[in-house]
Amino acid sequence: MSEITYTLEITGIQKRTETGAVDKILWSKIGTNTDGVSASYNAVTIYSDIDTEGEEYIAFDDLTEEVVKGWIESDSQYQNCDPVIESRIAEASIQRTLLGANEFPWNIPGPGPILVDGEADPNGVLPSPTPTPTNDVTGIGGV
Repeated sequence: MSEITYTLEITGIQKRTETGAVDKILWSKIGTNTDGVSASYNAVTIYSDIDTEGEEYIAFDDLTEEVVKGWIESDSQYQNCDPVIESRIAEASIQRTLLGANEFPWNIPGPGPILVDGEADPNGVLPSPTPTPTNDVTGIGGV
């Protein structure tokens, strides 16, 4: 499998109205291989025990993308989703063709039945040509 490059996109943030504390982050981890085939893993990280009085608390207006991505990257779900993305890329890399009903083998018109003496040969075998008798001896035996 070719090398995969990963990116993280934050797709939504839910904050508590009264405190501004973030309690839910929606995110997507996207993997793209060197052939340009991509797949994603979408997830939600929920924070329930938020200490808005603690010294590590960051007010919503002071958050940066880097800080929020750091929170997500420390989530075990984020750290363990690469095999899922790799599997999806492998599946997406398989070349496929969707065929319409007129392309099914039984719907494609063929050359028709093989005829022997004007009737269809049930075995579908072409008859051997029958030699035609002739009295023309030109070029045979020096005549």
